[in-house]
Order: sequence, then structure tokens, then C-alpha cells
Amino acid sequence: MYDIKRMVHDATETAIKRTRSDAARAERLRTHLGSIIGVVPDEHVTADEVGKYGLGKLGQELPDNGDHATAIEYYLAGRLAQSAGISMDAASHDSFVGRYLRGEA
Repeated sequence: MYDIKRMVHDATETAIKRTRSDAARAERLRTHLGSIIGVVPDEHVTADEVGKYGLGKLGQELPDNGDHATAIEYYLAGRLAQSAGISMDAASHDSFVGRYLRGEA
């Protein structure tokens, strides 16, 4: 009926893909958090543990569902969007954007 070797192989491949995906996600979080909080846990922790650490360092509430990695990703995305808005508002009046907004360009 079922090929046990095939089932074991498929399960192993799935586990490897999930582990690699989580390691890549944890590394992305570590990189982004490192620029904000400085010290980041070593590379042998999961994305969820990096998220929990980051939320704690930033004084943010931990989510009830326990998905710390997603919570910190949303926090970082909001922080990035906020900084982009600030940098656009800080444009010099002598810049092309400033002239354009005044109808001079």
C-alpha cells in the first residue's frame, strides 16, 4: 500500500525545508533588529525566539497567540514605513521634490 521509504523521505524533506526557512527568517530578523537594538541572540535560535527577544528589548507586548516572529515582523515593517514618511517630509525646499510640490518644477 504505502511505500514507507517514500513517506520517510518526504517527511525528512519537509522537515529540512521548514528548518532552512526558519533559519533564514531568524537571520533576517536578527539583521533588522541588530540595527535597532544592537545585541542580538546567536544564530542557533528559532525565528520565534528572536522575535520574543526583540519584542522584549523594545518593550512591546508579547502576542497572546505566541507568534513572536510575526509580531516583530509587523513592528519592523511599521517602523520602516514610519521612517520613510519622516524622511520624505524632511526634504529640503531647494530639492526637486520641494520645487515640484510648490509648482516650480
